[in-house]
Amino acid sequence: MTMMDMNMGMSMMPKRGFSLSRNHMSAAGSYNFDVRLNDDGHYYLKGVCHGQDGRLYRNDQGILLSDETIEALLELKLEELNVYVRREEGQLFASDQTTKSLSVTFADGHSEAKELSDELAFSIYSILIEEFQ
Repeated sequence: MTMMDMNMGMSMMPKRGFSLSRNHMSAAGSYNFDVRLNDDGHYYLKGVCHGQDGRLYRNDQGILLSDETIEALLELKLEELNVYVRREEGQLFASDQTTKSLSVTFADGHSEAKELSDELAFSIYSILIEEFQ
């Protein structure tokens, strides 16, 4: 894929970026990623996570995403996911339940919470963790 093709594909990437988080009762199973488009026209990744090696990775400055990472994220079509609708789950709540969320921010500045399967969350994690290691 050429850089021109990728720039054309950028229209399919959420124009401002997205945030992905997973909270687990084991800290090693939790992560928080924030991918944002900066004024220079490049996507940067900030976040905290544990790698598959068990090490804690943190970056608050922003990691410039590689062309390969952007291409992999484009293939997921995050902006096309269904909007998350909170469902009433009754009176009981497990405080140690694993939770995950995906929020996509568009060019006009509005954000949408999106439905997120375990498989998709793991796919995004697998793509982004490579940038930390």
